[in-house]
Amino acid sequence: MTEADNNTAVLEMMDLDIASAQSPGRVVIEGVEWRVAVGDYWIVGGPPGSGKSSLLATGAGLSRPARGTHRLFGRELAGLEEDELIRHRLRVGIVFGNEGRLFSQLTVAENVALPICYHLDCEPADVEERVNTLLEATELS
Repeated sequence: MTEADNNTAVLEMMDLDIASAQSPGRVVIEGVEWRVAVGDYWIVGGPPGSGKSSLLATGAGLSRPARGTHRLFGRELAGLEEDELIRHRLRVGIVFGNEGRLFSQLTVAENVALPICYHLDCEPADVEERVNTLLEATELS
């Protein structure tokens, strides 16, 4: 992967208002400015009901924003027909587990390794160093 690839945005939200996943007419987050580049790792946190799942569902193209600009893989989603939107959604990996909690049958390290191994088609032992770095950075080691 080149340095240019690492700067390529896979997700861009510009002045985006996020509608509630449960009540699409209600805005739960306003004015989102978020850019995710190739290789980025993000943690989304907040209290229950603050809109985390709605933010992630909108980012993945599963829900439409209430307002603003939303690009996924360089394409503005607002004008896409449903079949083209589905093709974009299929390129996104997202796991909603038990109301956003970690998988209780896995350790924290295994939960962190899960999406990495999914995308790299590897075993948890193959990314142990990377997982440990992430756990240390988040003070979860």
